[in-house]
Amino acid sequence: MTARTIARTATRKIAAIRETFTEARRYDNDRGEMVPCEAAAAWDALGRTRSARLLVNDGGDVHTVRVHSSLWYELREPAPQVAPAAVEEAVEDLVEEPLPAEVLAARPGDVVVTRDTLHAAPQYDVWIGREHVGVIFDETEHRLARPPFAAWSGKIPENLFFDTLDEAADAITAANLPAGPLGLTKPSHFLTAVNFRILPIRRRSRVLARAAEICGTGRAHARAFKQALQEDWTEYIASAPVPDESEFEHCTALGGGEIHTAAPDSPTVHPLCRTMSQDKHGTRYTTVTAAGPTCRHCLGYREGRAKHRTHQQVGRAQLDADAA
Repeated sequence: MTARTIARTATRKIAAIRETFTEARRYDNDRGEMVPCEAAAAWDALGRTRSARLLVNDGGDVHTVRVHSSLWYELREPAPQVAPAAVEEAVEDLVEEPLPAEVLAARPGDVVVTRDTLHAAPQYDVWIGREHVGVIFDETEHRLARPPFAAWSGKIPENLFFDTLDEAADAITAANLPAGPLGLTKPSHFLTAVNFRILPIRRRSRVLARAAEICGTGRAHARAFKQALQEDWTEYIASAPVPDESEFEHCTALGGGEIHTAAPDSPTVHPLCRTMSQDKHGTRYTTVTAAGPTCRHCLGYREGRAKHRTHQQVGRAQLDADAA
C-alpha cells in the first residue's frame, strides 16, 4: 500500500482532516507496538517538527503524521456510535445455536468430532472441550486425485488433505493444543516429557488441559503434569482391552524347536516374538496344542500382558470407586 504526502500549505484540507480524524494511535518504540493517544499530540508534533510529514493512504481512511523513523502517529475516523436501543434489538434477534450433546458432555481437552447438519455437503466440526477449533470437508464423492478430507483451522495457514477423517482431526488438534500449566505445551522434566510425547495427540490434549486444572489448585507444574499423565494411564488401561491368554494360539517351526506364542490376526503362522524368523529367514511354522510357550521372549511378553491385565483391573476398580 502506497501513501502520498499532503502539503503543509493545504490548510483547509488539513483543517477538515483534523476535525474528522480524531482517533489517534502512536508508535511506542519501547514496546514495539501502536498505543492509543490524543490526536492533539499528532498535530502538535506536525507543527513543532519541520521534517514531519502528513501522509494519507490510498483508501483515504488512515492519515499518518510521520515525525521520524521511530515515531509516527496514525489518525482514523471514529467508528459510528450505535444507539443502545438498536444494540438491544440486535441482541434479541441473535439466536445462539445449542452445542451438540457430545460437546456439552466433553471435559476440558477432550477432542470431539461432530457432523455438521446445517450444510448439504458433508463436513465435520472439530472441538477441543467446548471450543470450536476447525472444520473438515469430506469430498469423497467428488473422487479427486488428492486425499478427500480437507482440514481447515484458524491456526493452519492453508488447507491440508488427508486420507481419513481421524487423520484430519488429529492435524487440527495438533495445531490447537490447549495450554498446559504456566502456558507450557509439554512437561519440562525429561522423563515426564518422554511419556507425554509417546501419547497419541488427542490424549496429549486431555493431559495438557488436566495438568492446567491441577496446577490451578496450587500444585507445582511438574507434579501437575505427572498426576495428569497418571490419570490418563489409569483411564486408558481401564478402557483398552487386553486379550485373554486363551485367545492366543501357539506355534513351532516345522523342523521342531521352541514353542512360541503365535501372532494374532496374521495371514500366516509365525511367532509373536519373531526371533526364529529373524535368525533363520524363510522358516515355516505350524500351530500346535500346548499349555504355554517355552520361548523366553514369548514368556516375557506373557508376563507383561499379565501385569497389564492387573493394572487394567486396578484402573477399573478406581474408576468405579470415583463414580460411586
